Amino acid sequence: MKKYLLFFLLIFCAVAHSQVSGSKWVMFPDDKLFGSSYKPYLGFVNVDGIIYLKLQMTFSNTYASFDSDSRILLRFDDDTVVKCPIIGSDGSYATREYDSQWSSLTNQLSHFYYTISMYEIDEETLNVIRNQSKQIVKIRVVRTNGNINDYEIGKRYKEKFIKGLAEGLAGTYYQNELRKKNMSDDSF
Repeated sequence: MKKYLLFFLLIFCAVAHSQVSGSKWVMFPDDKLFGSSYKPYLGFVNVDGIIYLKLQMTFSNTYASFDSDSRILLRFDDDTVVKCPIIGSDGSYATREYDSQWSSLTNQLSHFYYTISMYEIDEETLNVIRNQSKQIVKIRVVRTNGNINDYEIGKRYKEKFIKGLAEGLAGTYYQNELRKKNMSDDSF
């Protein structure tokens, strides 16, 4: 977690005196057989009081690429679709990180190429996630040149997924409120 917090602080270092806090990551729990290391993760980040959706994609051989047309589409169980456009400054739409791990089971070194990007999300969608009034059933990630990755949330995971997102969002709001409280000199 410390690694990701430092990472997000570095992303926003160009914005002077910005306040950044992030939520825990929630894995897309679909029914595909990929290991958890290669499944995408969602979370939230609060930058100066504005909440964004954050996405981590992991591949074994390359980084994911994003451009100004990249976006995330969220389909809810009532068939409404929410479009979340990517944010980025000066064409830097994503941050990349490399990691490797030795597996004693396979006696091999595994390589992980992480790409983290952030997306605008409206207040109405945040309220739906916070109140858990609808469940996300499908997520589409549109990357560079219209490359897409579709992820259907498995039926047995939907409730756990939306609960994890709601808890992460609540934690982001809590961190922001705590920061505001700590900025007051009344408790000194």
